Amino acid sequence: MKYILLLMLSIVPLQSLAMVEPLYGISVGESSIKIKVTSNGCTTEKDFELMIRHHRLVITRTKMDNCRARAKLVELIFPLRDTLKKPKLYNPIFLSLEPVFAKNSSH
Repeated sequence: MKYILLLMLSIVPLQSLAMVEPLYGISVGESSIKIKVTSNGCTTEKDFELMIRHHRLVITRTKMDNCRARAKLVELIFPLRDTLKKPKLYNPIFLSLEPVFAKNSSH
């Protein structure tokens, strides 16, 4: 059974291991898509991939932000391709960083 499991894991595309990114805002303009995501200080547009899956826009983080700065929201801008003109979004959208990062507010 171990051999079957190892074989199955080896054929999983690396792309499918990327994380669907929670968004804290999104706006679609005529020529660009702007998203707000969390950053520990090193997040850039190069760390994300925008793709269409099952007629929905999916935004995945392809590289983790391993910097050690305090988490904050950053706005990233991506050029709008024709295939993304009227996207239906797949990613979850949050309204605040508080539920994600507030561990103990009494300190």
